[in-house]
Amino acid sequence: MKNKKTESEKLPPAVIRKKGSLFTVSAYGKGVYGEKILTFDGKFLRQWVPRRSKLGSALSKGNFPLKIERNWNVLYLGASTGTTVSHISDIVTDGSIFAVEFAPEPFQKLLSLSEQRTNIFPILEDSRSPERYSFFIDRKIDLIYQDISQRDQLEIFKRNLDTFQDWEQAILVLKLRSISSRTNLSETLDDALAGLSDFFIRKKIDLSPVHKSHYMVLLERK
Repeated sequence: MKNKKTESEKLPPAVIRKKGSLFTVSAYGKGVYGEKILTFDGKFLRQWVPRRSKLGSALSKGNFPLKIERNWNVLYLGASTGTTVSHISDIVTDGSIFAVEFAPEPFQKLLSLSEQRTNIFPILEDSRSPERYSFFIDRKIDLIYQDISQRDQLEIFKRNLDTFQDWEQAILVLKLRSISSRTNLSETLDDALAGLSDFFIRKKIDLSPVHKSHYMVLLERK
């Protein structure tokens, strides 16, 4: 009798582990940020490089129970140039990614990426003000993902959780040194987690040593 897979062995759809590295199965044979591209069984495999993507780093550890389906719609806050967005795009082939970025320079690269991938919708806006872009999002958001280097990152995250209330999972990349450069890291982490007490913390994971002073927190509704 085969043993059931443990939670740590499960990967999202279109994500595979090959020779110790993670890859997303992609319809596109062109790289986004210089990542390795393989061909396997008539498909393109894009290496998900942990040092370039915090979500890739979390999944590479093998114990991050991300729930995401091919038809899910994702709100991505702090999309930057679209490195991680591109891998999520490979996963949600029947869904959409609403990618919010405030800085004009990385947004131009994100915009270029969206011209190649029809499931990416770039939004040039400040994530602090979800009311400014909520009208643009015409479907249920299943997953909210935030990767923002701001002191008020927790407040930004909660504001978006309150605005898009139908989400099933939410991921916060906690950049502890951005919150406080003076306070002890463990104290900063404890304070941040206390601020999420209204939600069920499914998993928190230390992204060190690849991303020092960074934690990823996976939330679900209580």
